[in-house]
Amino acid sequence: PFATTTQHALSYNRSAAQGTIVLNGRTINVISTHVDYANASYRTIQTNELKAWASSWAENRIVAGDFNTSPGSSDYSLMANDYWDVWAAAVRTGMYSSATGTAGYTHGGSRFDYIYLSKGASTLTLDKVSVTDGAGASDHNPVVASFTVR
Repeated sequence: PFATTTQHALSYNRSAAQGTIVLNGRTINVISTHVDYANASYRTIQTNELKAWASSWAENRIVAGDFNTSPGSSDYSLMANDYWDVWAAAVRTGMYSSATGTAGYTHGGSRFDYIYLSKGASTLTLDKVSVTDGAGASDHNPVVASFTVR
């Protein structure tokens, strides 16, 4: 169960939610968001606000959501400079699977949804990541990551 939960308003009518889990005596802060699709400048502002807010939570941090950006973009780099993109990490180590192919596409031929692990998360080890067939539950296929808590 969550030990605590909270939410945070981002600019332009977006938000983030946070929950703290304590497992094996380890604190894990899980944060979720959905940033703007249509306006790149909004997306940049929202991602920067999210990072600033997320950094106020203790390690270990997992930040997930619909970031509406592609790998290699400037918006992607905002997160990837301080967090591990767990899909990319899983591909490098062979710990991935995908109903949509090895690119990890979550929306058509694009990868918009991400799970990021903070680089200071010293007690979490990534086990595997998959992109599953959403079977109509959403317009995106879910990204699922599993971790070992040490």
